[in-house]
Amino acid sequence: MIEVLNEKQLKKDKPRVLVVDDEPGNLRLVEVKLRKDYEVAMVGSGEAAIQLLDDGEQFDLILLDQMMPGMDGIMTFAEMKRQELIHDMPVIMVTAHGSIKLVTAFMQMGGTDFIEKPIIDAEALKLRILQSLNTAEIIRKKRRMEEELVRIQKHESVGVLADGIAHDFKNMLHTILGSVSLAKACLDPVDEAYSRLTDAGKAGIRAESLAHQLLTFAEDAVPVMRVISIAELLRESASFALRGSAVGCKLSIPDDLWAAEVDEGQISQVINNLIINADQAMPEGGVIEVSAENIIVNAESDLPLEHSEYVRISIKDQGIGIPEEHLAKIFGTYFTTKQKGHGLGLAISHFIIKSHGGHITVESQVGVGTTFYIYISACPEQVPIQEEEAEENVYMGDGKILVMDNEESIIDITCAMLNNIGYEVTAARDGTEAIMLYREGKDSGHPFDAVLMDLTIPGGMGGREAIQELIAIDPGIKAIVSSGYSNDPAMTNFESYGFSDVIAKPYGLKELSKVLHKVIMSEQLA
Repeated sequence: MIEVLNEKQLKKDKPRVLVVDDEPGNLRLVEVKLRKDYEVAMVGSGEAAIQLLDDGEQFDLILLDQMMPGMDGIMTFAEMKRQELIHDMPVIMVTAHGSIKLVTAFMQMGGTDFIEKPIIDAEALKLRILQSLNTAEIIRKKRRMEEELVRIQKHESVGVLADGIAHDFKNMLHTILGSVSLAKACLDPVDEAYSRLTDAGKAGIRAESLAHQLLTFAEDAVPVMRVISIAELLRESASFALRGSAVGCKLSIPDDLWAAEVDEGQISQVINNLIINADQAMPEGGVIEVSAENIIVNAESDLPLEHSEYVRISIKDQGIGIPEEHLAKIFGTYFTTKQKGHGLGLAISHFIIKSHGGHITVESQVGVGTTFYIYISACPEQVPIQEEEAEENVYMGDGKILVMDNEESIIDITCAMLNNIGYEVTAARDGTEAIMLYREGKDSGHPFDAVLMDLTIPGGMGGREAIQELIAIDPGIKAIVSSGYSNDPAMTNFESYGFSDVIAKPYGLKELSKVLHKVIMSEQLA
């Protein structure tokens, strides 16, 4: 429901009214009638009114006399609109010679109302002003609602597009990382090529974080939270973001820096964005200072945060700086001062930090540099989860696996990985074919030990639909759901859809062997 103004609100808020009339007597008369409820400003010509608005004076309504020497009311109103000085401000024409043609022209130009002279009844004048203010407020709120609707629709469209692009990108990375895994399996770890492939695999994981960035603004993007070492994240992110850059980096991180429970990919993305921005702000080179410290936020901290323990990260450059008039806008979507920028980096960073219950702020001085401060809720008593899985051995297997995917490259690399670790593999291109093959295997007495199913099959039956029919065939089916759409409910809550486990694309040989070993062995260990 759109709220309208009432007289009590008007008296409390004291709207500003600009009265434009070349007759001093008329000005005084109107001022006397309105001064109790309004703040009144008066000028004697259209030119003076335009100058006042051009100087930045703000008003809620204009009472504009039509018959004035030089620039009359219609001409003044037209010039105000041409210079975009009034926007949605209501303008009431006051005239003693109001012809229908004149009034019609004024209203067609966007005028709000007209009043005939002489103005005698003060209450009638205030009522017309109140009606005009209400009309303007309704129009403004309607426009804001329309703009918000467009923004929401644009956001949803960008989210859908980003989700699709990220999915395709992850599928391509799946082929790359799978091939890297297979190649490493053929080499001795002391071989130089093994080391090169390890670096390629790490770069692929970093590239996957770019796909994660596309999904950050998508609807229902759920952070994957775990306790990590912020110190280690800062070291890795700084090294990665400045690879190949002439800009140096000075790290200042205490040994006792607290851990934090965060989405590692998202926070790494924020650090990458800020360091890349700092790098680009120093085209002639320089040093970026990255530091962190433990802080306690309390009532004296003057920060929009809950009183608790935080890790404060600062990223300082020696670059060109940000003009003061831009500082309040830099976290807005699509705002950028770069010729080739898209304006999403800082908006995404702000969104991520806010979604983590943190705070991000900036200080800058043109010609001196810029410092960003990030506050992340800390976990002082918790120990970061160590990444030991990367060094685990591959689990060899034995049995029949049914792989369902619509992309030939995904099928080829997944089948190759499964063959490499000892499994016999059959491929299906959609859910219908998977159901047929699974039923044939069961009826022949040579059932599949597990099924690896893609969640989404364009133009065909995907994993979400197929699993229900497969459960009807075999209630004890061991099905693993896989997708690049990591935020899909079937991926985040796979058991409720009938799946035994989940593996997100892209994945390598070790991840695949581990999940299959877990699923297949679970029945034997039960």
